Parts: sequence; structure tokens; C-alpha cells
Amino acid sequence: MKIRLFVLSCLFAVSTHASDRAIAERLLQETQAMDFEQSLAHVTADIVQARAPYAGGFLGEGSLDVLDTDPLYRMDRFDCTTFVETVMALASTRTFDSFINRLNLIRYRAGQISFENRNHFTEMDWNANNSLEGFIREATDQAYGSTAPRMNGVINRARFLEVSFLGGIDGSFDRMAGETVSRHGRASGTRLNRLLQDLVPVRGSTEVDVERDFNVSTPYLPIREFWIAGRPNQTLLNRIPTPAVVNVIRDRYMIPTINSRMTVSHQMILLRKPGNPTLYLRQASSSGYAGGPPRVIEQPFLEYFEPYASSTRVVGVNIQQLTLIKD
Repeated sequence: MKIRLFVLSCLFAVSTHASDRAIAERLLQETQAMDFEQSLAHVTADIVQARAPYAGGFLGEGSLDVLDTDPLYRMDRFDCTTFVETVMALASTRTFDSFINRLNLIRYRAGQISFENRNHFTEMDWNANNSLEGFIREATDQAYGSTAPRMNGVINRARFLEVSFLGGIDGSFDRMAGETVSRHGRASGTRLNRLLQDLVPVRGSTEVDVERDFNVSTPYLPIREFWIAGRPNQTLLNRIPTPAVVNVIRDRYMIPTINSRMTVSHQMILLRKPGNPTLYLRQASSSGYAGGPPRVIEQPFLEYFEPYASSTRVVGVNIQQLTLIKD
């Protein structure tokens, strides 16, 4: 059975803080005469200078879905993906209403606001749906100069939906489900069952095959190739287009709770400054910078990745060129 979802006006209950709208409107006003790339540089620099803290798990669907009622956006704190999404939307629009509409198109499949339509998995949802909207373009092979290596993963979306809707699986279900459903107003089992039936084939006549895995394959630039004999591989670095979204690729990135092996563990904005070929990252960092607290930071691209030059876990970057045009 198909779930019929519809776009609701999102100009209400988008944030619980009046200051968030004031910050967004100020940035939109300051970038009125700028193109997308200039606006992105301005907006990201402003948030870096504000030393906005890193925080995870604080956004949801507001009043538009009972599953996660946290606000749709905030401007006072970010995780890696909400930072990327927010600055993409701000830099590509001129009015507050357009910003919210664009943000929803970036965060949700076809802009349809619901928990299950949120682009939860970068490698399976976020990249694909933002590419369909025309907001990004896969540029990893272009930057590599030939067919780049691939990192393979397996996503069990059905297991993820079970955990998200019911609060736990297997041994934790009985203990957690009642408390979690009560605390968050979690959707009914009927909604979950319909989603699962729409998502995967049934086994026999009634039992849903919740073990169905979705294979993903993500191209990446190997970090070890950013240097040649200890010097920057400028030929490779010069081929990386900007502005772009950098997806950090991790090997053996297992998430046992949802029985999945993901490939992307982090997202950042990649820029070059005018007249300067150096690549810079702006990101919401859970580890901070130079011993500082977790917050939004700027850091040179090579400096960020140098500690991972010999890593067997953090192995590369996927490049999604930003192709947004300012409305």
C-alpha cells in the first residue's frame, strides 16, 4: 500500500526560537546582491565567526509529524548535516519563505515533510534526492581523473524504521517501546507496517521481510593520494570542484543497532577563497579545533585530512559539487 503524503505549509512551528528567524533574515538581507557562491562563503563565515556550537539530534518535523516534533531548523547550533543543509538553503534564496521551502527540498524527498521522507542516509538518500532536485552533482570521478574507487555498504532501512518508530528492537523492544512512544508521541504500528509493506516484498502472505538489505556503492578519492612523496598532490587537488559538499568515507562503518554498514560518516562544505587555490573546509565539528569545544569551524582541507593519511578506517572523500542557482 502506498502512503499518500502531502506538502504542508511550513511557515509555522519551524523553530521554537524567535532569534533563529532573525539570524536567518539578517543573513538573507546581507547576501541579497550576491550570487550563490559568494553567499555561501558569507553565510558559512558568519556562522564560523559566531562560534555556533555543535549539537546532534535537535531537529525534527516540528508540528508536521508526531514522530519527531523537534523544530525544522535552528540557527544557534548545528550537526554536520544540518549545517550543510542550512547554509545551502540560505545561500540559494533571498526571502525567508523561500529559505524554508528550499531547506525542506534539501532535507526531504520531494520536499514532503515526514520522518520517513527525511534524507536519513547520505549514501542512499541525501545524495540521490538532492541530485534529482538539481542541487548537487556527483564529481568524484571527475576529480579523480578516471573511475574512482568505490566503498560498498549495506543499509537495512526496514530495521532503521523499526528502531525509529518503536524505540527498540529485539531484546530492547519490550523495555523501550512503551516509554519511547509515550515520550515522543510515536506513530502507530499501523503506520510502520504500511511503510514496511511499501518498502520491501512480503515473505509469504502476511510476514514482512524486514531483513531486506539495500546495497550502496559510494565513489571516493583516497586520502593517501592527497600527497605524493610528502608533498601535496596539486594535480588531484586542482581537479576538485568548488563549492562542494565533502562526504567523509569510512571503511567497516558498522551500525549494529540497525544491522547496517554505512559508507559516509561526516559532511562538510568545501570552498576556495577568491584568488587562492587552497581548499578550505567549513563544518560543524563534534571534536572542535585546536583543543577548542565542539562547534562550527574553518580548517584547511589538507590539514584536516593529514591525521588520516595512513588510516584504514577513514579512507577517503566523496565530492558532490554544489549546482544551486540563487533564486
